Amino acid sequence: MAEKNEGCATGIDLGTTYSCVAVWQEQHNRVEIIHNDQGNRMTPSFVAFTNEQRLISDAAKNQAATNPENTVFDAKRLIGRKYSDTILQKDISLWPFKVIDGVNDKPMIVVKYKDRCLGDAKIDESDVHDIVLVGGSSRIPKLQELLEEFFKGKNLCVKNIPDLVLFDVTPLSLGILTKGDLMSVEIPRNTTIPVKKESVYITTQDDQLSARIDVYEVSAEDKSTGKENEITITNEGRLSSEEIKRMIEEAVIYTDEDKKYKKKVNAINALDYYLYKVKNHMKQKMRAAITEAENLLDENQEAETDVLENSLDKLKSIFEPILVKRKREWDYEHIILDD
Repeated sequence: MAEKNEGCATGIDLGTTYSCVAVWQEQHNRVEIIHNDQGNRMTPSFVAFTNEQRLISDAAKNQAATNPENTVFDAKRLIGRKYSDTILQKDISLWPFKVIDGVNDKPMIVVKYKDRCLGDAKIDESDVHDIVLVGGSSRIPKLQELLEEFFKGKNLCVKNIPDLVLFDVTPLSLGILTKGDLMSVEIPRNTTIPVKKESVYITTQDDQLSARIDVYEVSAEDKSTGKENEITITNEGRLSSEEIKRMIEEAVIYTDEDKKYKKKVNAINALDYYLYKVKNHMKQKMRAAITEAENLLDENQEAETDVLENSLDKLKSIFEPILVKRKREWDYEHIILDD
């Protein structure tokens, strides 16, 4: 009797153009293709490198036209072939990315990839004093060679590594949702933690009695009531490093769209706030003019003639445009009704 193996059978089709992953569904007696994070069954076999990040699948393919030298595809055609292979040489002549002759006639793909930490730190490679390599990948000779080339011959610290102090930072920015579905960042990404920051927010309407505040790993306090909202989040259910990396990459991809949306929301909020100020100012100005005129009438004979005339002119300058506009609207409505 054959031994029955427990577990899930998974198959990966690494295609030249597209790849996919499938799992055997024992209960349905069939194979089911697993959707990727974009909801597609097929994933483009693309990988790309920019100055800030590494992109894969759809994200890499979508920017291939603007970054051809650093977008790799058809890489499966390299498997099992020598650099001197005539078929491979024909492919290399058609590819926009660079392929060189490696050790033992092994083809090597060369791309320009700027370590993302430099971009996050907003520094140039010339500002780096020492390069310390840790981890298993740091022992790869080709990686060391590329790093030395990138940092223009600077020596790498692989052995006798000096004492290091590592700081924990926030992988994503933390903030609060404001009017217009905009995030007001309180703690920017890569801020050293633990950290405490405070900000004051105002309500969007006069006499607003309540406001909904979503709190994530920070606290919020209502200044008028002193009520405070604070929660503690455990490791359960938190984002994995892969999810955080994907979110960061998506944020870079949609940067331009986010800027356009933010600009539009800021314009809407600015117009709304200016209209609110004008309407509030006009109400105060109208009330002040009416009150002044009423007080003059109460004084009756004691008010001077020029004061009374000035008060009338002030009222006319405020209300005449409004009355004229309303009369035009009334005349137009009257004409429509007569017709």
